[in-house]
Amino acid sequence: MRLSQAPTTQKQSSIFSSQLFAILDTLTAMKTKKLTEVLERVEAWPPHIQNELAEFALELDAGLKDGEYEPTPEELAGIDRGLRAAQEGRFASDRQVEAVFAKFRGK
Repeated sequence: MRLSQAPTTQKQSSIFSSQLFAILDTLTAMKTKKLTEVLERVEAWPPHIQNELAEFALELDAGLKDGEYEPTPEELAGIDRGLRAAQEGRFASDRQVEAVFAKFRGK
């Protein structure tokens, strides 16, 4: 579920937020300091944003249980584009790669 699919009623938002906090409360003994600080801040977020975080946490949790990652359709499309480019021999030159790294290094 993404933001556009978030619960729309106050009751749905409340239930969904409760589910997130119930999951996270079960991990109380294992929470890192950083996670504890973030969760305290999350409580002040608007319900629809809390719901988006909750869905993301549930997706992560499901992935940990299954042990297998399922890419999204967008990720699969990107993988397909990369594989087609490789089959066609379209690779970045050393100069192009260095230019990208230099850009991100701020040079």
